[in-house]
Amino acid sequence: MPKHAKVDVYSKYDESGQFSGERCPRCNANFANHTDRKICGKCGYAEIKKTE
Repeated sequence: MPKHAKVDVYSKYDESGQFSGERCPRCNANFANHTDRKICGKCGYAEIKKTE
């Protein structure tokens, strides 16, 4: 059994090769999308998602 679930890396890119996901407002890198937050792996900027 694999240690982690397989992730489709290319699903966030459109047909022209441009990134269609969210970007960091500080450094314009890609956000990692977690269940409770979005975080930038380059500069460490984080946004907490609101839970209702």
